[in-house]
Amino acid sequence: DVCKGQPVPANVLRVDGWLFESDGNGMGTISRGNTTLAVRQIPHGNEGYSNKLTLTSYGETRIEDEILDLSLPITDASGNEYMINDTDGRIFANNQNLKEVYLPDGMSQLGQAAFENCTGLTTVVFGEGGMDGMTMESNPLYWSLFPGCTNLQTVDLSRTDLRKVGPSMFKNLMNLTTVELPDTVTAVEDDAFLFCESLKKVDISSVQSIGYRSFMGCDNLESISPTGE
Repeated sequence: DVCKGQPVPANVLRVDGWLFESDGNGMGTISRGNTTLAVRQIPHGNEGYSNKLTLTSYGETRIEDEILDLSLPITDASGNEYMINDTDGRIFANNQNLKEVYLPDGMSQLGQAAFENCTGLTTVVFGEGGMDGMTMESNPLYWSLFPGCTNLQTVDLSRTDLRKVGPSMFKNLMNLTTVELPDTVTAVEDDAFLFCESLKKVDISSVQSIGYRSFMGCDNLESISPTGE
């Protein structure tokens, strides 16, 4: 029946097929290693559930490990694979132990302020594809994905289909040195890299428009030339 809250060891990828049926709405809590995640399956018409999962703020996301790798699928007893597709805002907020995050391929949405105040976070690597419809316009307070991530150094978006660097997306990340963007990006919006004083180089070879104060305060920026040289 209900497997809510049952731990899944870090080396185990097969779990009961009904693990996510805890409350009648496809909601439930799973654990992998020292990470506890609240998960909701996305309904898919009348055919049951799709193979995509949403991490939701239902319950508490607790991360005690230094590395959070969401790039591997969860496989149920019938051999069906489930991949994380999107997240709620602030889903990973205030996890001080977190240092590295690896996100899955084809992720459609990462909630606003997803990593707020993860002060130990140094590296975020996005998977291939996805993020093409990503928007951060619903709440200007949380336009940034990484507010308060004072030690973040590297963000790799190079394999995604991101179309724009949203307003304030990397604002005030004073230790950010490297941001890898895909060639699908055509716009860098207002305040995108405001006061990223450690940033050295950004390849904007595909960018057609640059917003107000996008690179203001980037005192160590060596080049924002169209070739990224």
